[in-house]
Amino acid sequence: MWINVGVSPTVEDLNFQTLILSDNVIAKVDKIKDLGVTFDSRLKFDEHVDIKISKAYQMLGIIKRNFIHLTPDSFVVLLSLLSLLSDLI
Repeated sequence: MWINVGVSPTVEDLNFQTLILSDNVIAKVDKIKDLGVTFDSRLKFDEHVDIKISKAYQMLGIIKRNFIHLTPDSFVVLLSLLSLLSDLI
């Protein structure tokens, strides 16, 4: 079997029935989370993006409900601060 280096292979391209590593059978999964990023069996991370967008809208809703009297400028500052803090966590 040859794999084109320029194209990322999918699990289907590898066409294996059972993968064995050190006498342990590796089960086929539909998705996997690695280093915080969710990939599907076609090596795409669309689900990961959908989850992050959903969490962002969730946070935006919390801010809008709890900080009704914010000016637009202070809202931008608060949003920037939350973005920085979420990168640190």
